[in-house]
Amino acid sequence: SQEAGAAMSPEPEQTPQVRLTIREVEVASLVAEGLRNKEIAVELGIEEHTARGYVSSILWKMCVTNRTQLAALWLADRERRRQHRTRLVKVPKRG
Repeated sequence: SQEAGAAMSPEPEQTPQVRLTIREVEVASLVAEGLRNKEIAVELGIEEHTARGYVSSILWKMCVTNRTQLAALWLADRERRRQHRTRLVKVPKRG
């Protein structure tokens, strides 16, 4: 299966602790938005039991026990990456 380069993003950053597949990244993002398995399944065009399997795999890989913990980690990581990119993009003003 394909793997995303980052722990919680399809961006090319490397975070060796957690490797999610591209589909797991999509599912984790939808969980963080508050979608239930049935809604995730509809959104991604997969069966509900498949969505449930992805969620279980993500919880295990991220060492969390519930969707709330997953969402909290996911959103914190997204904010950290956003701030990191903002710092990288700032260019000093010329004279």
